[in-house]
Amino acid sequence: MTNSTLPPTLLAELVAAKFTHDVAGPVSAMANGVELMGENADDADMQREATELLRMSSTELKSRVQLYRQAYGVISGGGQCGVEEVEGTLKDYFQYLKTDCSLVAPTGGAAVTSLNFHGRRLLINGVLLVAGLLIGKATIRVSLYNKHDGIIDINVLGTALKSRQDEDVDAIFEERFDSTKLSVKNIQPYMTRQFAQELGAKVQVKVEGASVELKAQCPQKTIC
Repeated sequence: MTNSTLPPTLLAELVAAKFTHDVAGPVSAMANGVELMGENADDADMQREATELLRMSSTELKSRVQLYRQAYGVISGGGQCGVEEVEGTLKDYFQYLKTDCSLVAPTGGAAVTSLNFHGRRLLINGVLLVAGLLIGKATIRVSLYNKHDGIIDINVLGTALKSRQDEDVDAIFEERFDSTKLSVKNIQPYMTRQFAQELGAKVQVKVEGASVELKAQCPQKTIC
């Protein structure tokens, strides 16, 4: 990538902007629910409707906050956890986005049962990247396997009605992206690439027809 020296606050500013954009919907819905309750204090039906709106919106907000914490936050002690927990975080997030996301049994190697914080962060960002290139109701299948050669393979395959090519994503993973052009729109794939580089992982993204596939090869010692 070119112009790799960035202002120290820029990445934080862009991630924060993306986060606030992503939680704005459920936060606004919760505010509407509170307003609805206040304006209809004597209407039992409206109270029930407002309560349900608050319940659904708060659950959605919680899922988004938890995902961002896993994707960009800091967890002390390495944050080791089972892959089922990661799958649960992804399922909770994507259920509101018309996307079916789940882990599937690996082929060609032994299943990976746990990830440290760094591995979890790379996996979640890989899934977010794939989801961002799919249009409409989508299905995402994730597999992780250990070929017992010191390398963990991560495969994220997404399918939808159609997919889209993104020049910034192509440039980022082909190492020709001008980082002075960073924006809220491309900060997520940029951070995915940065996390991969920190772990010594090799990542490829392929967009073809109605599918998007991300493949990553990661040193086992850095993500497990």
